[in-house]
Amino acid sequence: LGLAISKNLVELMQGRIWVESELGKGSSFHFHARFGVQTNPQPRRMFRADELMGLRVLVVDDNAAAREILSSMARTFGLEVDVAWDGAQALELLGAAEAKALPYDLVLMDWKMPVMDGVETVRRLQRGVLHSVPAVIMVTAYGREEALSTAEMRGVALTSVLTKPVTSSTLLEAIGEALGKGLITETRASEKADSHSGAMDQLIGARVLLVEDNELNQELAMELLGNAQIEVVLANNGQEALDILARDPRFDGVLMDCQMPVMDGYTAARAIRQNPAFARLPVIAMTANAMAGDREKVLEAGMWDHIAKPLNVNDMFATIAKWIKPAAPAPASQAPTPAPAEVAAAPAAAAGTDSTTAPDPALVPAALQRYVSLLKDGDLEAADVVEELQALVAGTPMAFAIQRSAKAVSDCDFDAALAALEQAGLL
Repeated sequence: LGLAISKNLVELMQGRIWVESELGKGSSFHFHARFGVQTNPQPRRMFRADELMGLRVLVVDDNAAAREILSSMARTFGLEVDVAWDGAQALELLGAAEAKALPYDLVLMDWKMPVMDGVETVRRLQRGVLHSVPAVIMVTAYGREEALSTAEMRGVALTSVLTKPVTSSTLLEAIGEALGKGLITETRASEKADSHSGAMDQLIGARVLLVEDNELNQELAMELLGNAQIEVVLANNGQEALDILARDPRFDGVLMDCQMPVMDGYTAARAIRQNPAFARLPVIAMTANAMAGDREKVLEAGMWDHIAKPLNVNDMFATIAKWIKPAAPAPASQAPTPAPAEVAAAPAAAAGTDSTTAPDPALVPAALQRYVSLLKDGDLEAADVVEELQALVAGTPMAFAIQRSAKAVSDCDFDAALAALEQAGLL
């Protein structure tokens, strides 16, 4: 969150926020806030990380950046980590470790891998390849339920599924569940991931007007919506949105940025509501303003809800699915109808999918810009973006620089990650 919003939130909680800064040494930001006292003590949900010291873990992932990130997180918990880049190598390492009487306690297994995927690897493990099968956590960028149902169809029992992006806290909790060291309860992350997947399914085939002037935000929103099989028409400002609606009113909803040149989102929303034909057209604001007064301004303009920026994918799809219903839903297996000239072309498949479509090089500039912005902010989301970026630049002269930068991100060294880009002339 920005400092202005943070200050408002802290003051709403009867607290204060301040900064202590010294030139050449750095800055520390502090806040105090007032919270209620929990009346009923809750059972201990998590174990201590130091309970994991010395346990052996095998990280299996075909993506180098993902392997490094998971390995680095696991090592911070005191785990002894080895890595494998596919299922076949994983089985080989597991067999060799057991033969040496140094078996692995845990396997972090990526689901989608070439040749032998994670589910098939686990199936072979459970069919008696080893005398003692280690605990397995399946890691996936897809929905938790999708992974579980796929495994069940192939006769594989999964006890733990962890959805990407993986954070230290979600990984620690998943390890606790897999090893029986913590209470086996659904995490908020898994609940949100399932909700996200369900919301996306409800939106397949929807036709949405995206009104946004910022090119980076356009690229990001169009990629997310396109991956959900939503047909997107783009307008660069409020006036363009009104012109498009006048020519073609067949939309299931509008996503409206509020601060734009020519005509802002508030003015455009009021104009839409003045037309009786659009009285029931869902208009959802996309705004960086998160205070109650700003939400009231959105509602007063005739918009039904708002999505906060920077975008949170789970919250975004949950809000969209709440209001926007496809007039003619498409089957889940069917891609949306190709769009006319104004409609954004469906983006290339996201990194990690098994699509045979080649990545679109046109996505590289926006992805690189987003990655650099996250690095400068010290945002851990950079690890997910660089994974996508690696897929986009594979086989190009940029690939080595992006790989070096990804390695630095896995070590949480954002300055080194930026330096790798700068040395390659990408900044």
